[in-house]
Amino acid sequence: MGRALELSSKIGPDWDADIIHDLRVALRRSRTMAEALNDVNPARGWKKIKKSSGELFHALGPSATPR
Repeated sequence: MGRALELSSKIGPDWDADIIHDLRVALRRSRTMAEALNDVNPARGWKKIKKSSGELFHALGPSATPR
């Protein structure tokens, strides 16, 4: 999540594609970790993290299609 916060502060008005990609990867990893940690420690906070990071992930645009 720290990496996602760091990258989100680097997004400027030009929306650099590399930074957006790196941010989406960081968010995807955060969501995966929150899901895994929820299995071990089912606290409400993990679901909150997963939901809010998912909303941001989808707001950044569609996923790239494989080439």
